[in-house]
Amino acid sequence: MKNIFIIVLVLISLNLFSVSDMEPENERKFDLEFYHTGGNVGLRISNFGFIGAGNNSVSPSCIWPYLGYFDFAENIGTEYLYQGALWVGAKKIRRNENGQILYWLPEANNENDVVPNTDPDWTSDLAVVVDTLTTVGFDGDADLYEFLPAYNPLESEPLGNQYFQYNTQEKVMSTRFSRQNFDDDNDGLIDEDDLGRPFNLDDETYCFSLPFDDDGDGQIDEDTSYPGYETSVAYYYDYSPFPNGFTGDRDWGSAKGSNDHVPLDIAIKQETYTWATQYYADMVIFKHTIINTDPLDTLYDVTNGIYIDADCGPANWGTYDVASDDLSSFYNGDQIKFAFSFDADGDGGLTNGYIGFLMVPNSDVEESCWYWTVGNGPDDSDPLDIFGSNPTANEKYWLMTAKNPDTSKYTDLTEEDQEQAADTRFLYSINGDQQGFDNPTENSINIPPLEEYSIHTVLFFANTLAGLIEQAILAKEFVQSGFDPSLMEGLPSIPYLISAYYEDNSAELSWNCYTTPDQQFVFYKLKDAPASTWTSIAIPVDQNVTTITGLSESEEYKFKVGVYYDEVYLESKTILGSIYTSSENEEIPKPSFKLANYPNPFNPTTTISFETTNLHEDAQIEIYNLKGQKIKKLEISPESIREKLGINKVVWNGKDEMGKTMPSGIYFYKLQSGNFSQTRKMILMK
Repeated sequence: MKNIFIIVLVLISLNLFSVSDMEPENERKFDLEFYHTGGNVGLRISNFGFIGAGNNSVSPSCIWPYLGYFDFAENIGTEYLYQGALWVGAKKIRRNENGQILYWLPEANNENDVVPNTDPDWTSDLAVVVDTLTTVGFDGDADLYEFLPAYNPLESEPLGNQYFQYNTQEKVMSTRFSRQNFDDDNDGLIDEDDLGRPFNLDDETYCFSLPFDDDGDGQIDEDTSYPGYETSVAYYYDYSPFPNGFTGDRDWGSAKGSNDHVPLDIAIKQETYTWATQYYADMVIFKHTIINTDPLDTLYDVTNGIYIDADCGPANWGTYDVASDDLSSFYNGDQIKFAFSFDADGDGGLTNGYIGFLMVPNSDVEESCWYWTVGNGPDDSDPLDIFGSNPTANEKYWLMTAKNPDTSKYTDLTEEDQEQAADTRFLYSINGDQQGFDNPTENSINIPPLEEYSIHTVLFFANTLAGLIEQAILAKEFVQSGFDPSLMEGLPSIPYLISAYYEDNSAELSWNCYTTPDQQFVFYKLKDAPASTWTSIAIPVDQNVTTITGLSESEEYKFKVGVYYDEVYLESKTILGSIYTSSENEEIPKPSFKLANYPNPFNPTTTISFETTNLHEDAQIEIYNLKGQKIKKLEISPESIREKLGINKVVWNGKDEMGKTMPSGIYFYKLQSGNFSQTRKMILMK
C-alpha cells in the first residue's frame, strides 16, 4: 500500500526484462490497489468487488477518523471494518451449450431434468428453467470470491502474452482534487475526460486503467466528470470477458474447490467518492453500475446487497477484543433506513463511534437486512440444485429478496425492537417487486441485454446514533440531488498538503482546498522540535503554492497548512518534507532556460513543449525522480526537429521505462541537445 502523505519517494532498482519474461502475479488478488484518504475516512478499495482488509490482516481496513499516517505502536484511530463486499443476484433463463432455452421436465428431481424444445420429450406446457443466481465479491463464511478483474491469474494460460502485457496495468484508477462542473486544470474545458477508457463490450483489451482521450482533443484525463473530490474507479467481472478465455468456475479463495460458480454474465463499474468538506468528510459513497454483457437474455428481478463483517476496535488492536463484542442493528425510521454497527463496551472510550451503511436506489424498492453467526452464512455452492418446492432458488438469492430459507440460522434485523446481535455478519440488500419475469411493473428491476443499472451505497460515521441518522439523511439527499456541487459551496474544507520539497535553505509547498477559505497559513518547524515552535506564514487565499526561505540545509522539517472559514479552523495532515539530493551518476542541472509542461500538476499525462530551433538531431528528454535517478527517456525524432521548427511537443504518460506507473510526487524533465540542456520541475498528482 502506498501512503500519499509520505513525500520521500524511493524507486526500487529493478532489472530490465521483456514483457514475455514476466512471471504471473499470482498473489495480485490480495494486493489492494487504493486507499481513500480524501476526507476523514481511510478506506481500502479493491477491484475484486470487496472493500476492507481482504487477506491482509495487518494493514488497516477502514480507519475513522483517519489521521494521515499508520503507526501500530500508537492508537491512531479506530478500525471499524474487517471486510465488506458487493453481492448481486438475478433470475436468468438457462440455456444449453448450443444456446437453446431449456425447460423443466415434469416432476423434475434434479438440475439435469431439463430439455430444449428440440427434444422429443418437450411439450408446449413445460416451464422455462429460470435460475436464481448470485455473485459475491466475498463470502466471509466460505472464503469465496466470484468477482475478479479480467487479467487475473486464472486467465494467464489462455491469454498468454496478453495477460503479461495488461495484468499489471489493470488496477483501481484514482484522481484527487477534481471538482464536478469545474475546470480543474485551467485549460478552458470542463469535465471533458473520465478516468481511463470507458467500458466497451467490443473492446479486445479489458484493461480500463489505460489513459484514454475520450473527446479526441489530444489531451488525456485532464478533467473528470466524477462528483468526488477524491474518486476511484475499478472494473471487475463474474465471467471471463475474453473469447477464448478461462472456461472454469472463475472463483477464488479456499472454498473454490467446493463451489460451482454459474455466472450472471455481468461487468461491474465501481466508482467511489470522498470529500474533504464539512458534513461530507465522514462518508464514502459507492456507485456500482451493473452491466448485463449477455447479448441474448435479460437479467430479471435484480437484487443488490452489501455484505458486512464489522470488527470495531482500536487500530492497533493489541489486547482489545475487536471481534466478539461488536453489535449490528438496523435503523427503521420514517425518513431514513440503514444498517449500522458499533462496539458494545466502547473499549474504555477508544471505540465510541458508529459505522453505518445506506443504500440509495433509483426507484421504489424493498429493503431487507439479515444477520447470522459466524459459520452459518447462506449457501449456493450448487446454485442450479433444486431447493425444496422452489427449483434453483439458492439461499443467497432468497435472503437478498427478503425471504428466510432457514429461521434457525437467519434473523431479520429490520424487525421492530430487534435485539442487536454480537459478532455477526449481516447482508443489507434491496430488490424490486419480484414481478419482473412474469409481470414486470415500474418497480421491477430488470436489466435487458447489453444495458445497465446503477445503485449507490453510502458508508458513513458518527459518534452517536443521532449523529448517524443525520449523516444518513444528508447522504441520501446528496445522492438524490445528483451530487449537486452547490450544496458544498462555502463549506469549511480540510486542506490537503500535496508536497513539501526543500533545498538550498528554502522549501516549496503545494496544497489544495476544495472550497476557498477566508484565511490560510503554512506552518513549519524542525522535525523533533516541540509543538510550541511552529512558525506560521499567512498566504493569500487564492494561492496554493508557496516558498519558505531561511531554512537550515542540515535539518529536517515538518510542514502543515491551516485554514479559517470565519471562526472554523481546519488543518491538513502534517508531513515531513523531502530534501533534494542529486545522485553522483545522474546529476540534474539547475533550471536555467525556458522549458514548459502542461498541465502541471498533472494526472497521469503531461505534454512537454520545447523549441526545436538550433537543436541537434540527437536531442532527447529524460525524466528523473526526486533522488536524481533517471526513470524514462523520451525520444525526439530527427525528422521532427528538421521538419517542425519552432515549438514541438512530447508526451509523458507518468510511467517508467518498464511501464510501471509512477507514484505521486515531484519529478524533473531535462532537455539535452549536444552540450545544451535545460531542466524543469513537475508534479505528478493522483
